[in-house]
Amino acid sequence: MSEHRDQLGRFKPGAPGRKPGALGRAPKMLLAQVRAMGPTAVEKLWEAVHAGERWAVEAVLGYVLPRDRVIELDRPAAEDVREALASGDLSASEASDLTSALVRLHALEAAERSNARKTISVDYTVRIDDDDDSAAEKYKAMIGAE
Repeated sequence: MSEHRDQLGRFKPGAPGRKPGALGRAPKMLLAQVRAMGPTAVEKLWEAVHAGERWAVEAVLGYVLPRDRVIELDRPAAEDVREALASGDLSASEASDLTSALVRLHALEAAERSNARKTISVDYTVRIDDDDDSAAEKYKAMIGAE
């Protein structure tokens, strides 16, 4: 028995155990077996697809095709989304997602326009102590005051 385990082989409280995510012996062996089957599995999948097996075609297309559709609009505007939804070209969830994206884009564009128009004003203030006449004279000479 290890000093970190009890009589039943379990880790004692506070004892170092297996790190989170670490695989035990059984999963490691199973993973090695699955990796060894890889070339054969791919070959059998290839044969099933060419034989027209529906499950094989669906499995391949499920990994190959993107889950979301690409939606093309001439000009992305709310009216276009409304028309596409009414005509059945978009589902309700796609229209909702597209509308949310358009709202974010318009907010981003508005923020960019707002930032472009902002100007920075800086107030230059010089404090002159009455005790330091030389500093006062230098400042007056610098600004051209008498």
